[in-house]
Amino acid sequence: MSKKFQFRHQTLLDVAKQCERSIQIELSHAQTIEMHSREKLEASIRLAAECDARIRQKQKGPIEPRLLKELFLAREELLRRTAKAREEVRAAVKLVEAARERLQEAARDRKSYERLRERMHAEHETETLRQLVKLSDETASMRAASRSTSRSGTGAVPDGAFTGVLG
Repeated sequence: MSKKFQFRHQTLLDVAKQCERSIQIELSHAQTIEMHSREKLEASIRLAAECDARIRQKQKGPIEPRLLKELFLAREELLRRTAKAREEVRAAVKLVEAARERLQEAARDRKSYERLRERMHAEHETETLRQLVKLSDETASMRAASRSTSRSGTGAVPDGAFTGVLG
């Protein structure tokens, strides 16, 4: 009888699965970085808007030049932070995109090994069935031969058959 199916590339499939899981974790980490970068950007934009609102409010009435200068310096710093946060978001988006591409490639690799395993398993099953049919046919032919021998009586050789003895 045939042996149990064993995929000879199982180690490669296991490595592909492990690689895919690793890249999924990497993607999750990159998405977290992107989310935090976006939150920082939103906070910087909100603070810059609040600073602009204070400057407009102070400009309506009399304002000390020193205070106005401090507000403008604070606004400039917030604009620098906002620009830096935008760059961080762009970098994080690139990380996420790169991780997604690697994950798609790893998934393709894993799926190709799984399809190969399925094809090889189907071939194994077909071969096993072929062997079972062959065994069944052999058994049936032996039974038929046994029945024909038992029907002829004592198992005597029919007339004219070669007996192997020369006389």
